[in-house]
Amino acid sequence: MNALLILTCLMPTVLIAAPPAQGEPTNAAEAAAKKAAAEKLVEEQYAAWVSTLPPVQQAWERVLQENLGGFYLPIHKRQKVAGRSNAAGKHGVVTDDLFNAITPSLKEMQNPRDVHFNAAGYEFLGQRVAEAIVEVLR
Repeated sequence: MNALLILTCLMPTVLIAAPPAQGEPTNAAEAAAKKAAAEKLVEEQYAAWVSTLPPVQQAWERVLQENLGGFYLPIHKRQKVAGRSNAAGKHGVVTDDLFNAITPSLKEMQNPRDVHFNAAGYEFLGQRVAEAIVEVLR
């Protein structure tokens, strides 16, 4: 019995590593390259989708591209490429386009060098929302 124990302890141990799963990156450089390729594909598909939109919607997409930022813009692009819409109007939800309503009067209704509205701007927006709600309730 003791001889068997000693013999077992003296036998070389070989560790066998499992091969990486199919399609999984094996190092950071490979993972980064895979991510970059996926982002490039989404970017190309998104640009192709935007090119099919009417000019007004293309202008809105440009506003989103300029303002969504590094976190939300990639999510928006992936959703559009996947065919998911964040446009509530397409699903029967009533919307009120406050952006286009206030844009012509921004100089009078927005604080200088600021993204926030002044009292007149908030009054205008509140009135616009109230009118939209009353219209829907009729």
